[in-house]
Amino acid sequence: MSIPTLTTARLTLRPFTLADAAEVARLANDRAVAKTTTIPFPYTETHAQKWIATHAPAAVRRERMIWAITTASDGRLMGAIELRFHTARHVGELGYWLGKAFWGQGYMTEAAQAVMAYGFREAGLYRIQAKHWHNNPASG
Repeated sequence: MSIPTLTTARLTLRPFTLADAAEVARLANDRAVAKTTTIPFPYTETHAQKWIATHAPAAVRRERMIWAITTASDGRLMGAIELRFHTARHVGELGYWLGKAFWGQGYMTEAAQAVMAYGFREAGLYRIQAKHWHNNPASG
């Protein structure tokens, strides 16, 4: 299973490439991002390279798909969204993060809607769930 590109009015969700590693590290190496996710701090380009290298094999095994969230207008990387598959139950689980500069603008809601539509229409899921940290109510 390959990771498809998804589009919305403002976003393009696409597979990550190793060329994204430096920008992933720049965006994720932020205490505010780490505080609301499981991303370690500090976060280096080596972390990002290792993380990105796991994406394609995990998609092939139908464990998870991870998309780079980018602006549709200029392709600027903003963050990531993941759909984990619990295939025995036909359930998916969302995980996500955005660089701090992109918070509070509705980007994650837009990305989540696109990924959920994919999960229900294309991946055969019956339910998609997500959790958020208590100190991050906006993520809920």
